[in-house]
Amino acid sequence: MVSDVRKISTIVLATLFFFGPGIRATPTDDSLPWGFNSTVFIRDESAAKSNQIDAFLATIVSGKGPGVGVIVIQDGKVVYKKGHGLANVKEGIPIRVNTAFEIASLTKQFTAMAIMMLAERGQLSYDDSIQRFFPDIDSRGARITVRHLLSHTSGMRDSLTSLLGEDTPKRPKDIVAFLSETKSALSAPGERFIYSNSGYITLALIVEIVSGMSFPLFIKENIFRPLGMDNSIVFDGTKREIQNLALSYIDEAATVGHSPTRASYGHIGIISTLDDLFRWDQALYTEKLVKQTSLKQALAPAKLNNGDTVKYGFGWETGIDHGLRYVGHHGRSLGYRAHMRRYDNEHFTVIVLANGSHIWPQTIARKIARMYLGDRMALPKPISIDPRRLREYAGRYTIAGGNYFEIILENSDLWIKSSNREEKNKLLAKTVGEFIDDDTGETHIVFIKNEKGLVIGFELKIETDDEKLITVLTANKVL
Repeated sequence: MVSDVRKISTIVLATLFFFGPGIRATPTDDSLPWGFNSTVFIRDESAAKSNQIDAFLATIVSGKGPGVGVIVIQDGKVVYKKGHGLANVKEGIPIRVNTAFEIASLTKQFTAMAIMMLAERGQLSYDDSIQRFFPDIDSRGARITVRHLLSHTSGMRDSLTSLLGEDTPKRPKDIVAFLSETKSALSAPGERFIYSNSGYITLALIVEIVSGMSFPLFIKENIFRPLGMDNSIVFDGTKREIQNLALSYIDEAATVGHSPTRASYGHIGIISTLDDLFRWDQALYTEKLVKQTSLKQALAPAKLNNGDTVKYGFGWETGIDHGLRYVGHHGRSLGYRAHMRRYDNEHFTVIVLANGSHIWPQTIARKIARMYLGDRMALPKPISIDPRRLREYAGRYTIAGGNYFEIILENSDLWIKSSNREEKNKLLAKTVGEFIDDDTGETHIVFIKNEKGLVIGFELKIETDDEKLITVLTANKVL
């Protein structure tokens, strides 16, 4: 896993997915489910795949609340692009394909690209010490480099924003004061991976110092404008109206967040659209911005001092999804959620932008990727179990808070249903005692037996991006 933050987020996903409030929609007669707006029919689009994605998203997005914008790119062509749900709940404004979202930590890809461009121009080196840019820093003997900042291996504590406040612009003197504090370091540079927004705020300031331009202007002139990303900006805290911006909602109960008003950037701050991110994705296959040799370094796992690698490059998470290499990133800010997932060798990308904190784009992107690339993935194959053996699993399982699960045997298959949902999910058998949900393929139900061989409960586990399992909860069977 990339960080402890991601582990916590994954646990939240499991909780919401199985027993959160009813956020699933119910299709009306034979029409498309609620909230499906602004359909863009792409000539190359597979109707079957499109319908499959529609049906999946209908289980997650309600047409009466916040939702998502989704784009799927295969071999340079858009094969799916739609808006689902509402950009503004109060006014009933739908999410359209041109709706803008804050993309949160996906911004780090652009910050890293700015640094890479300056490196190619000879204006800085990845191995430059940050004291070159902040000479007054008391580093206490530690040599933090630009490379360390890019790969989250600087050892820098992720607390600059909380110390100074998101509405406070970060200037060189702030960075100097922060980095001179002993408390700002959690480990020596290059010793371990510590996800640090502070590092990317620092990188944005380095861009400003080296280029002589503000970070928002540098990104606009050197990335957005050359790529035709005309509907993207780096939000700089000015109170200007942003066209077609989706409001953010902190929870599925439609507690309204607000449009971004923060002045910090580099770690977050970019507002963009599906079409503009399509242009960004395609540019990464070319040398429009930097050479492929630079991109190869950015998309490769970084190395620690001891030679071990971390699952992060320059602004990109790296990993293997059932045999297929991918790079990507997840983002969270206010109620905005975002995920971009690229399978470079397959020339396949999924981008999911959301305006509700209860929506988890990472799971959506992984599910969609399996719809298109499943035949190339080494996915676990379900086994067949005699229904008579499955009967011992059926029953009610209680969890904390008075909630419970029902394990149902129906038509020789097991299904799981939570106490506050009408829908149930099919379970596929991985082994005699372990099952995987058929919806996302990420949630595992592992049954527990006592010394007499009786089923007394189950553990709910979540599969992370590095294909490890985290136990989220234990449910006890009502005997």
